[in-house]
Amino acid sequence: MKSFFSDSQWEWIAERTHEGYAQADLARFLGVHRETVRRGLIRIGRKPVKRDELPALSQRRDEFLHLRDKNIF
Repeated sequence: MKSFFSDSQWEWIAERTHEGYAQADLARFLGVHRETVRRGLIRIGRKPVKRDELPALSQRRDEFLHLRDKNIF
């Protein structure tokens, strides 16, 4: 099954959940359904662990987009 995001991007998403960003917030930021985020995190074996006050995800858009693999179909 083709993933919406590259492996590097999934790792970035997992790091944000580890920092405490909600899956629903990440899904909104990424333009996908929350279930897509949940299943992607399960696929790579990651779970969210804590929730603190964090900077807005919109401030991290460029960081995320630079991770896109160039060889995705």
